[in-house]
Amino acid sequence: EYVQLGLSILFALAFSLCFKYLNFKSTAEWPYDASHKEFLADLAENHSIVNKPILEIGINWLFEPALNFYRESEEIDYLAPLTRNGYQDKSYDGYYLWGEKDQEMISKLSQSGSNYELVAQYENGATFFLKKDYL
Repeated sequence: EYVQLGLSILFALAFSLCFKYLNFKSTAEWPYDASHKEFLADLAENHSIVNKPILEIGINWLFEPALNFYRESEEIDYLAPLTRNGYQDKSYDGYYLWGEKDQEMISKLSQSGSNYELVAQYENGATFFLKKDYL
């Protein structure tokens, strides 16, 4: 009886610890993918303001597979194909960066003399900037 009671208490404790960390927003392996849908919604909202048919967005290379999947599956024709080349090879219309890995570029884009404006900061640490000329 005591063994069964002890195991039941241990099971209840283990279950409560798992329940505490339960979330439906992201996974432990891919926390950086948690805000892509929000980003694409913000991009769509801002694209309606921007007078440019196709937007080129500089991204953290980790975002490429999922964002290109959404771009193709949801037929987002105003978003140019994304690559894993990073965002430092040229100037982009906007940037979607991850705070944990891209802090130097985020700081650069956040400076007052920058030609970019912060559009959104997401729960997982990702940030979205667009050129001020477009807003």
